[in-house]
Amino acid sequence: MGKPRTLAEVKTLADAYIDSSPQDGVFRFGLYLLSVPEQRHDEIIGRWKKAGSPRVRDYAPYFRHLIGVVLFFSLAVAADQVSRIRPKGKADNKVDIAYLYYLPFCHVFASRDNIPADHSRHSATEGQMEAFSR
Repeated sequence: MGKPRTLAEVKTLADAYIDSSPQDGVFRFGLYLLSVPEQRHDEIIGRWKKAGSPRVRDYAPYFRHLIGVVLFFSLAVAADQVSRIRPKGKADNKVDIAYLYYLPFCHVFASRDNIPADHSRHSATEGQMEAFSR
């Protein structure tokens, strides 16, 4: 695919990694990415395996959403689609991204920031509406 040129391409890349990779690795990577205490990893993975090792998307949809958001942000920064430096007086980009953690619980999502607006545009599910005021 090469270096993503848009946030939509970054989202596609993050989703492809999570959904197409071996799910055991995705689960372990997600636990690390979300700073779940390492002493809990084996217990959590054990429960997942006992459930038949289903796709992460099916077994833990909110966990899958969270690792998708964090991976999206990391890839967007690496691809220079998100600035590493914010103008004086602006919140850190991680603050903008944190709003996306709540996206699965929203019926309406409004944002003036490019990152949450672009991400939500590609993440909204049926029944969700987005509102943009840039």
